[in-house]
Amino acid sequence: MLKRADQEPGPSKRTHDPRFVTGVILAQGLLFLAAGAAIWVWTGRDLSDFVRWRTSDLLAALLVGGGLMAFAAVLTRAFPRFLPWSAEKQKELFVGRGYSRLQILLLAAAAGIGEEALFRGGLQTFASDHLPAAAAILLSAALFAALHPISVGIVAMVFAIGLLFGIIYEVTGSLLGVMLAHAAYDVWALAIVQRELARRGMLG
Repeated sequence: MLKRADQEPGPSKRTHDPRFVTGVILAQGLLFLAAGAAIWVWTGRDLSDFVRWRTSDLLAALLVGGGLMAFAAVLTRAFPRFLPWSAEKQKELFVGRGYSRLQILLLAAAAGIGEEALFRGGLQTFASDHLPAAAAILLSAALFAALHPISVGIVAMVFAIGLLFGIIYEVTGSLLGVMLAHAAYDVWALAIVQRELARRGMLG
């Protein structure tokens, strides 16, 4: 049985505090955003073109994010063990009281914006200057998946999502679209995983 965060001594109590984890992820998101922008500029591109704001980007984000959420919802219905398995694999992130709605929004925004800036806007763009588009997409998706070494199943799932975002970015050139789609999906995924853990009595 998992211990509650307020029962754990020393540093581990702090690392399981939702406020601390949210702060760390926000800092990581900013670091990834800066790194992705730096790689973009290093390739000789203008920083003003890194993230373009267009109505079509918002529509793409809604379609992709909504599609991912719909697919995951169908998956959880078709395979009732999928959600409990996913929650079990990610439970360490949720040890303690769980996250507030604001914290979930901040976590999702930091991950969506920061990870897409680094892996698609930065690394995939750089790789595409030296490799075929398919190889650049595969490489960025593999590195993206390597950032989530939770389990073999989770790595495979993240790799597949990375491929999807990479293809969409390659076809549309819309970094904002994949950023927003990623963030929207993460809001939904974090909320349902936390709800599942709470249902199973794994949160304080």
